[in-house]
Amino acid sequence: QGKTKPIYHPLVDCGDNVVVINAKHVEFSGEKWKQKLYRRHLGPPGLIETPARILHERHPTKVLTKAITGMLPHNKLRRQWLKNLHVFEGQEFPFAENIYKKLEPLQAPAPAKGTPLNIVYDAPFFPTGPDDPRLNEPWITKKASSK
Repeated sequence: QGKTKPIYHPLVDCGDNVVVINAKHVEFSGEKWKQKLYRRHLGPPGLIETPARILHERHPTKVLTKAITGMLPHNKLRRQWLKNLHVFEGQEFPFAENIYKKLEPLQAPAPAKGTPLNIVYDAPFFPTGPDDPRLNEPWITKKASSK
């Protein structure tokens, strides 16, 4: 849901994606492979019950997806959250380069010459530490002229 983000709000999808791999190795305790039933309704045959073991043999990702779906609240964001859930049967998945990539911090460029100081001071500046060389630049140490 993005509860750790500063922009979090319970009514907004913050865009966090969940990737689950190795869904074929999911385990149930006790006799749930035989006892747990997944029910669906069709037209003329009516109610169809499928044991968890058979559903897992046919579609290994559906058992985990249905479990997660049942845990989510029944509200308007549920479908959006499920679109951000990606369950994969094995170890390989297409998002590997995005997940394991190391992110480099962005650095704000220095203002152009002749930029008024009030514009410079309104821009966000995030120093990387006390020894950041940008802290010693003259455009930072000067006081902004008040209007």
